[in-house]
Amino acid sequence: MKHPVIKRLVWILADQMTQAKTKGWEYLFTNPVTGTRYKDIKKGFKNVLRDAAIENFWFHERAS
Repeated sequence: MKHPVIKRLVWILADQMTQAKTKGWEYLFTNPVTGTRYKDIKKGFKNVLRDAAIENFWFHERAS
């Protein structure tokens, strides 16, 4: 049995693929406002951390 998070992720990605095909997007992750691909996730990642009240978290481990 798959973990519930994995099952949800598979569902989200399948839905995203259907949406991309239906809308004729060239990229799987396309900005619905501009119709262009996302080029950088830094801003979105910062916003998610802020909204979740997560502090001192880095996408990649920083060297000491």
